[in-house]
Amino acid sequence: MKTILSALAICTGLCGFAANFTVKWTFKGVLDGYDHDNKVVAYVDGKKVGESRVFKQTANAEYTFSVPSGKHTVKIEDYALYEGNWELHTKTNSYSVDAIYEEELQITGKVALSLEFDITEEVVFAKLEPASGKEAVSGSEAALTIEWTFKGVIEGYDHENRMQVYVDGALVETSKSQVQTKPGSFTLAVPAGKHEIRVENYTLYEGEWEPHTKANEYSVDAFYTAKVKFKKGKTKTVKLLFDIDAEKTTATVN
Repeated sequence: MKTILSALAICTGLCGFAANFTVKWTFKGVLDGYDHDNKVVAYVDGKKVGESRVFKQTANAEYTFSVPSGKHTVKIEDYALYEGNWELHTKTNSYSVDAIYEEELQITGKVALSLEFDITEEVVFAKLEPASGKEAVSGSEAALTIEWTFKGVIEGYDHENRMQVYVDGALVETSKSQVQTKPGSFTLAVPAGKHEIRVENYTLYEGEWEPHTKANEYSVDAFYTAKVKFKKGKTKTVKLLFDIDAEKTTATVN
């Protein structure tokens, strides 16, 4: 296993404390006889910072590397061992799912990223949260429920979609995907106190996830941003209606 670069090495002008970033991953839907050896390679701002040891795809794998504080793009690539060669686990290489995660994140402390590569559904489920001890947030937790519905979906354009939720600029959770004609709902933990939340809808188009916005030639900007006060042990619900005909998003918060 290659050595992880030091915090100084990956800093390169972006210096600050180095936080531990732990990625946990597993594969869902692995068929008998296809439980490949696999590993992940981690990148920060386009630079390789290390790679994990080798696991079976059905194993609950884990790997920790360092990321400097601040805003950085973190990329995780999964590689499979096939006929003695390591190759990127992507559809281009004849695998069922693009086993890759990439996101710009605000790093403020220890972070844990959970990835599920679903071979059957051909999607990646990601959940980002502070690691054990909640070092990256302060206060006790509340709950945030996001409910959303699309109105006016035209036949033949019932795209797969999913939600990404940001708290104070940091991506904290991505929902499972589903078709737009099916109402969606999921709940995540949020630290108590006043925080800026941003809820963004993403659409799967020609194999790529992209924000559902007018800038991307969709009929409605399917996102919501607000400063919300969360109380310890309480649940805040945000209901979103994406009206394609009216080209607007309506939000109800309670």
